[in-house]
Amino acid sequence: RDVSRRNTVFTAGPRATGGRGDDVIPLTVERLRDIVAQPIEIFEAAEQERTEQIVEAFRTKPFEELVEITKEGQHELDENVRTVLQRVKERSDSCTYKKTKPKNLYELEMPEMFVY
Repeated sequence: RDVSRRNTVFTAGPRATGGRGDDVIPLTVERLRDIVAQPIEIFEAAEQERTEQIVEAFRTKPFEELVEITKEGQHELDENVRTVLQRVKERSDSCTYKKTKPKNLYELEMPEMFVY
């Protein structure tokens, strides 16, 4: 049976909403098509607005409030770093080669046709 995915709801995380988690809207296939069809300038304008908001926050908010904002994302950052380091370690462990001592040239065995 062919099921339509037209009204499937996707949850948009902070990455899909420009880093903000408070304005999460459910995404449907139609909404995704609308987003893809929008011109690039709209996305650039949204990015510029987000940049201006961040700069304004650093200019106006007290230091303690900025520290609290950054502490909120610290746990997620720690988890991401831990995951990346674990993956790097797993790859380096799998790529470890044993160094073998080079053979002495006089101990190499040559086929009979090369011996005079």
